[in-house]
Amino acid sequence: MKLGSFLYLCFVVSIIILNLRAIMGLTYADVVVFSLDRKTEKNIHFLVDTGSLHSLLPGSMVKELGLEEVGEVELELADMQVITRPYTFAIFQYEDDRLGAANVIIGENNVEPLLGATALEAMNLSVDPTKNQVVKNRVAKLKYFSR
Repeated sequence: MKLGSFLYLCFVVSIIILNLRAIMGLTYADVVVFSLDRKTEKNIHFLVDTGSLHSLLPGSMVKELGLEEVGEVELELADMQVITRPYTFAIFQYEDDRLGAANVIIGENNVEPLLGATALEAMNLSVDPTKNQVVKNRVAKLKYFSR
């Protein structure tokens, strides 16, 4: 292979890698989490995990918010291991106009906060994977048909 062809191939591969990083990057969102009585709140920087049904908070944050365990749930991890973790409920607010309630898995104190699909849906949010950004969905409009 000639040097020119090799350099061109390296250039093409580097462009592909940069594009893959942009597409497959991580998405983060700053969300305010409230206790159910809205007496306590905390701004939290979440890793958005659309592949996870539930959100996850470290036990120390759950305690700070005054959230109480309401039960336990079995979870299947990425390595197919099944574990049981306690859960609670919280209110989530994204920016000023998106508010919703969802369940929260209570994790160990060293876990990274994860924003799962139920919290995203409760706030009518989605993720744009090409920009690695949380997107506000348009409000759904219902159309009634007469009989």
